[in-house]
Amino acid sequence: MVVINFMNVKLVKTFCSLILFIIALTALIVFLYESVSASTLELLRGEDYFDYHPMQFMVLLLLPVGVLVDIFFIGLLFPFRKKMVVVLERLMIPVTIYGIIAMALGFLISLVVSIYPLGTHYYKCNSTSVISSGSYYARTKEMCKERARLRALEWESSSTAGETHSAAAD
Repeated sequence: MVVINFMNVKLVKTFCSLILFIIALTALIVFLYESVSASTLELLRGEDYFDYHPMQFMVLLLLPVGVLVDIFFIGLLFPFRKKMVVVLERLMIPVTIYGIIAMALGFLISLVVSIYPLGTHYYKCNSTSVISSGSYYARTKEMCKERARLRALEWESSSTAGETHSAAAD
């Protein structure tokens, strides 16, 4: 067991930074998994209305790389760091190869999905951009109009509720 000398400020600072980085990376992995898997399942189930981002397949395929990088940084916290680093360095070559293949495969899957199911069976609802942000897709144009109307009503009701709340506070 490694005993940390709390008088060595540089070591304590490095240790705390590493723990914060691991927490942030793990939170990012969980967030990406939750958001990407939900929208991918909606697409695979053939839902009538869903959000699609062209990068979601690439992100889904790259999540195992993120998990292994997280494990690598967790391994740096243990006392047998030198042995662990050697083992993890050997694993980084296959992980890098998998990452490159996953990026290429995710790009190809995104192209195929954008051309075939989304281009032929769905109508693209109004969006700001194709590349920078995801778009909503629906089976019919009327569904898009209905969803836009419902969102406008929700926005209006939330803004009037805020005005009513602030007026009541006065």
